[in-house]
Amino acid sequence: MKCIIVEDEPIARNILKQYISLDNRLQLAGNFKSGVEGIQYIQSEPVDLVFLDIKMPQISGIELLKSLIAPPMVIFTTAYREYATDGFDLNAVDYLVKPFSFNRFLQAINKAVEFKKHSQKNKAEEMPPGSLFIKDGTKLIQVDLGDILFIEAVREYIKIVTPVKKYLIHKSMKSVEANLPHANFIRIHKSYIVAINKIDSIEGNTIIIGDHILPVSRQLKDEILEKITKNRTI
Repeated sequence: MKCIIVEDEPIARNILKQYISLDNRLQLAGNFKSGVEGIQYIQSEPVDLVFLDIKMPQISGIELLKSLIAPPMVIFTTAYREYATDGFDLNAVDYLVKPFSFNRFLQAINKAVEFKKHSQKNKAEEMPPGSLFIKDGTKLIQVDLGDILFIEAVREYIKIVTPVKKYLIHKSMKSVEANLPHANFIRIHKSYIVAINKIDSIEGNTIIIGDHILPVSRQLKDEILEKITKNRTI
């Protein structure tokens, strides 16, 4: 994991550098003595993990983290236990109270490794893998599953809708549904299958995807909503 240190105390920075050098899962990319320097680096370079002091001049670690739109993982390092609640409210991976041992440091890194694995797994589940080949006359056209907005049954045909093109094929809804990853697509009506991560909103008995308003089956509405919103509603 690519990491940086943002810490105004020289002794603490040196201890962190030493600990990081002993763990081959970590690559130290930067060592900064102020929050301003840390922000500048994070905004210009991809970072997996930040060891972040809380009480610093100019800008605190809490303020730094709040200022980031898409923050990396953070392990707070501080001498002040009273900031622990603030740290965890900001979804910090861990909170190290100075002085901390190498064993305690390793516990925090293990949490960061597991957090990263979990995040990568969730991201992979959100994005449909692979593609479909659609027969168009004598041609086979490859369509990325990630491009599909929804699929509509039109009499004996199936219409596959993407942001830039629509494909009409002579297939049954059942046969197309069997080739889609169920974690990423859901049947919302006898005539419609939608890509879950393309849904903009759910309003009454309709689902909105861009300019498209699609009906939701009244009989399956509760089941459909449960799958679409499970663990994703705040």
